[in-house]
Amino acid sequence: MPPEHRAWVDAAVVQFRAQSAGECWTGLVALALDVYMPRPKSRPAWIQPAAWKLGMAHPTPVKPDVDNLAKIVMDAMVDAGLLEDDRFVCELHVTRQIHAVGDVPGVLVTVETWTPEAHGWPASSGIVG
Repeated sequence: MPPEHRAWVDAAVVQFRAQSAGECWTGLVALALDVYMPRPKSRPAWIQPAAWKLGMAHPTPVKPDVDNLAKIVMDAMVDAGLLEDDRFVCELHVTRQIHAVGDVPGVLVTVETWTPEAHGWPASSGIVG
């Protein structure tokens, strides 16, 4: 892991521990990550001027790639004791965007227990959530 990612994971572990009730998710989980990247000082070419003036969050194609963002967030969740193991994440949704004016960079993490019924599988599928 690159040093800048390790530093982010270490800081995220502190935040996860401070914001959690000590619950560790075990078993199959669905994970949604809304990643808000730092807002550049000037408008990126792919954002229309009128949209930029509104100050809203915008999807962004900047690095790191969303798969790498997901990995470092899950690593931080495991290190913080919030997630038993990232191998139990069986559904993953990631968005990456520039944060809105007035907001700050960060990650909104939503975790829920994965159950067959809640995710479109028949109850008799034989899959245990």
